Amino acid sequence: MAIKYLAGERLIGTAAERTALSDPIPATAVVGSVSSNITINFNGTGTFTPESGTTVYYVAVGGGGGGSRDGYFEVDSQRGAGGGGSGAYREASFTAVADTTYTLTVGTGGVGGGAGTLTTSCTSTKGANGVASSIAGSGLSTITADGGGAGGGHSTDDSCAGYPSETDGGGTGNGAGGGGSNHTGGGAGSTYGYDGAGGGTDSPYVGGGGGGSGSSGVAGASGTGGNGGNGTTPSATYFSSSAIAGGGGANAGGQGQAGGANGSMSGIPTVATANTGSGGGGASGYQGGTGGLGVVLLSFADSVAYATTAGGTGTVPVYPNLSNGSVFITSDTNVHYMWNGTDTWNEVA
Repeated sequence: MAIKYLAGERLIGTAAERTALSDPIPATAVVGSVSSNITINFNGTGTFTPESGTTVYYVAVGGGGGGSRDGYFEVDSQRGAGGGGSGAYREASFTAVADTTYTLTVGTGGVGGGAGTLTTSCTSTKGANGVASSIAGSGLSTITADGGGAGGGHSTDDSCAGYPSETDGGGTGNGAGGGGSNHTGGGAGSTYGYDGAGGGTDSPYVGGGGGGSGSSGVAGASGTGGNGGNGTTPSATYFSSSAIAGGGGANAGGQGQAGGANGSMSGIPTVATANTGSGGGGASGYQGGTGGLGVVLLSFADSVAYATTAGGTGTVPVYPNLSNGSVFITSDTNVHYMWNGTDTWNEVA
């Protein structure tokens, strides 16, 4: 049976359900609250089983695209390295079906382009696309937030025969597009993400910013790399989060947004912030920055009984917001327990 909430801060359910209300779960599922709602931030893949009929508000963000490398910088002068695009940002709600466990998958960020020494003149320097996040379960059309597009890079050779030395930013599924290298366009965005921007066409050349979930990337120009597109702030009614899912900045001064990595001219750019789904930064002479790991956020009424699992280390408590002195009546053993307000049920006469 599902736990029932009675008047006078009393609950009734089985002994196993009472135990589950204080079982620890891994820290990759972080429990919090907003007003009268419980929130769970899934920073890694896990499962969620709520009561039937529960309205579940969600945000799903795919992994951010990887930034690119300007390999030409190492042999001559500056060229373009685009920033990665954000993962798709999806925010809506669904109604839970009875006896259903929902699987929450959190996508990884795309690796930055151009790792190691560029041993051949036409080695690809483009980043990798991010990986999709999703919510799936019986009776629910799978909710997919695709990864962000990769930034476009430049090889060590200015004119590779049969191979473009300047590559366009990538686009992937329903996420945002990556920024392009010089003389090329950015990747196309889609339903839940905006376009990446093109790179500069005049010397000193630069790349374009990756698209974000809130706006397109900014084109590179006049020797300054383009900024990433804006991210999106989840509804404050249901979630407690700053803006996420922003684009990565291009080489030569491009700024990442909402957790997106900045571009770099003199060192390895910082990778995008984990669990934002934002894009990695473009870099001149170094490997591009890796995109941010995606995230799935859930919010639902604090009167709802639920169970959850997730991978990772560390523990956080899982239980509704119970008041000190709340009483749980076990329907199968007829034993009464009182909640101590933190993490323990104590048997009472």
